Amino acid sequence: MYAILGKKKEALKWLNKAVNKGWLEYRTNLVYPFLDSVKSSNKFSLLVSKMKTKIDSLKFLLMDINHSAGECN
Repeated sequence: MYAILGKKKEALKWLNKAVNKGWLEYRTNLVYPFLDSVKSSNKFSLLVSKMKTKIDSLKFLLMDINHSAGECN
């Protein structure tokens, strides 16, 4: 809502809160037209990068768990 109204600072603040609470849908952010006003922001890029990093670490953890589970068989 804030991004639509042109309130970039507020939009990024709430997006950051969502990411910190676990929202990791970075691909949605990249194509969601209502965020167009903040997409060119360095803070937006950093948030997307933060989301990707969290997803990558979760993938690595899952691969490690799957590998460990395979050793138990």
